[in-house]
Amino acid sequence: MGDELDMNFGGLRDKNEIIRKYVDNLNHLRHLAARRGQISETEFNNYLIRHYFHNNNIINYIFDKHTSRTLLKTVIERKKKIINFIFLLVTLFVVFSYKHEVSTIVLRNIQSFIYPGMRFWRKATVPIIASYPALTEYYDESCLLTNPYFQVEN
Repeated sequence: MGDELDMNFGGLRDKNEIIRKYVDNLNHLRHLAARRGQISETEFNNYLIRHYFHNNNIINYIFDKHTSRTLLKTVIERKKKIINFIFLLVTLFVVFSYKHEVSTIVLRNIQSFIYPGMRFWRKATVPIIASYPALTEYYDESCLLTNPYFQVEN
């Protein structure tokens, strides 16, 4: 392991490779400083932290207009997702807790749509049954009224 660092990051393709090379260089510097006895590992880490916060001032980061808007939007979107998830959980809890009452309310409100819906379903499926009459074999229910004009063709 030589004393020189490879600072050429231009040939790297993605962020992971750049970060890996950067961390390798930092570890190499840490070991080099410890081996020469000039600085301990703790002092090296403290220096890195001070240098990071000095160059990337958090106050400037927060009060920068574009960055603060982006940060604020991210925080608001995350809080909306959390609130929506909690609302969904509470709604599911209420529905399952009051299952009978909820089903009664739902049935009461859709009662008038059942007959028109079934009529529409029957009219929509008549062409399919006419094209494929063998599909009626899979229907288990007996008819309440027999239809003398309908006969299955095999």
